[in-house]
Amino acid sequence: MNKHRLLAQDSVGHYIALLAAIRNHPEDGDCDLVHRMDAAHLPAGFAQDRLMDIVELLKTKKCCAPDRLAALYLWIKKLPEPKPKTLDRIAKLSTP
Repeated sequence: MNKHRLLAQDSVGHYIALLAAIRNHPEDGDCDLVHRMDAAHLPAGFAQDRLMDIVELLKTKKCCAPDRLAALYLWIKKLPEPKPKTLDRIAKLSTP
């Protein structure tokens, strides 16, 4: 799958497919792809859970430079109506 094409479709279904592609093959540029998603297309629940899975994976695999990870962290804090579990996961991202 071409990750850039999935991002360009700008829909929740394509974003889920993009997140799956990143999970299967994480790369250095993926942090920027995630950051370019429209948060409005990532509703609370399944979509945000998958997003958090990928951000945690990218952090663990060190696929994001520290400044890009910090920018992604700030972007994630703006997700629409996150569930309490998602808020807990976001808070844990800021710890080393």
